[in-house]
Amino acid sequence: MPLYRFADLVEPAFAVFRRLIEAELARLDLPTDRDSVTGLCRALACLVQDPHGVILASKPAPFATYAGVADAIRTVEEAFPALVVALRGFVAELERDPQLQAWWEPAVRAGALRPADVPQAMRRELLRVLADMDEEA
Repeated sequence: MPLYRFADLVEPAFAVFRRLIEAELARLDLPTDRDSVTGLCRALACLVQDPHGVILASKPAPFATYAGVADAIRTVEEAFPALVVALRGFVAELERDPQLQAWWEPAVRAGALRPADVPQAMRRELLRVLADMDEEA
C-alpha cells in the first residue's frame, strides 16, 4: 500500500486548473466563490467522465435531481467549451504519467484490479479528486 494518497499526487496540478476556472469565471463576471468553483469543477468532471450521460463524478444524488444535474451539465458544456476541452486533455495527459500509473501497480499485483481496468479507474479517481478537492482537505 502506498504511503501517500492518489489525491496527494494530483491535487497540486488540479489546484492550477481550478485557478484557471476561477480566472474564466471572473472574466465573465460570474461568482468565483468556493461553492461556484466547486460546482463548475463537478460539472466539468461529469462531462469528462461521461459526455452523454449524468454519471456523477462524486457524490450520488437522489433520482429527482438528475434532471437538474443534466441541465447544469448541458449549460456548463455550452458556456465553457474551452474548459471542457482543456480538462479532457489535461486528464488524458495525467493518465499517461508514469508516477500515477505506478500508483495502481499494487492493486494490479494483488488482483484487486485488472490491468485493462487501470485507465478507467485512474480517470474516475482523477475526476473525483477534482470534484471533491475542497472536501479532501
